[in-house]
Amino acid sequence: MILAIPALSYLFQLSENRIAAISAIGFGVFLSTLNISIKIVESGWSGERLSAFFDLGRSGEILGYVIAFFIPFIYSKNKKIIYFSIPIIIASTVMLLINGARAPLLALLILIPIYLVVKRRINFFHLILISIIAIVGLNQTAPKILNDISNRIQSISNIHTDPSNIARLKMWETSFGFFKENLSSSPRDAIFGIGSYSFNEKYMEYLESKYSIESISTTTRFQFSYNDSHNMYLGLLNKHGIIYFLILAIGFLGAFLSIQSSNPLRDNISLVLFSFLIIGFFYTSYMDFQTSFIYFAIALISSRSFEEKIHD
Repeated sequence: MILAIPALSYLFQLSENRIAAISAIGFGVFLSTLNISIKIVESGWSGERLSAFFDLGRSGEILGYVIAFFIPFIYSKNKKIIYFSIPIIIASTVMLLINGARAPLLALLILIPIYLVVKRRINFFHLILISIIAIVGLNQTAPKILNDISNRIQSISNIHTDPSNIARLKMWETSFGFFKENLSSSPRDAIFGIGSYSFNEKYMEYLESKYSIESISTTTRFQFSYNDSHNMYLGLLNKHGIIYFLILAIGFLGAFLSIQSSNPLRDNISLVLFSFLIIGFFYTSYMDFQTSFIYFAIALISSRSFEEKIHD
């Protein structure tokens, strides 16, 4: 997917292509909303997690990027852009709440308030007011659904009884221990990586030598993954090594530094990239198809004149 960046960067020099690409994202949100609406009409919905076309995790991650990308458009001086973006943000937010993916929710709960306070403080209070109205309204019309959604959000910080969180913490612990073990006993694997195909076998060998597999499965209620760290940074270090990790880190830093203040999409791109960094603490998503949105954002860094349609 990285190879697509130069081609996209070239295509995005034309504002027509950028407008077409961004419009296509909006059309995708429309199709996803329609898909989920059909599912709810046909089968009903009582608070269970739903997604449109992809699995829950990837669908939730994409929705998080979409919301982060379109939020800055609410400050456009072009009313058409505002009217185009607000329905996308609302629809994507509703779908993300129905989806229940917690890492994208956490990223947005961190980034959007910070962005609104920095950009325009009055809109931060508007956000709080709208959230209160939405919560009160949902509590009056569908209290069970509100309870399911709020429990899902509250579970983000539950590291004592939530089996998913307990398993994730254990995966982080064992993955970091595996990296330290390689660093001391097999420096070549630590520097160049074990590789995606060899990781499972060597990781299992490490776990069996240091832990009780039965105990891990029981304490995490069988939610522990033996082939995934559920952390992008640990996954990169173990599977691809320190050198690969540093190359990507430098490249990503370069992408940030390449966002010029004159780029009218700088806020959109920055929010997407920061979302990716936060979500990366909880998902191993650096090479899955949903991260194509990240390469799309990086390609937009080279955008020049978008002022004829969007004013910052």
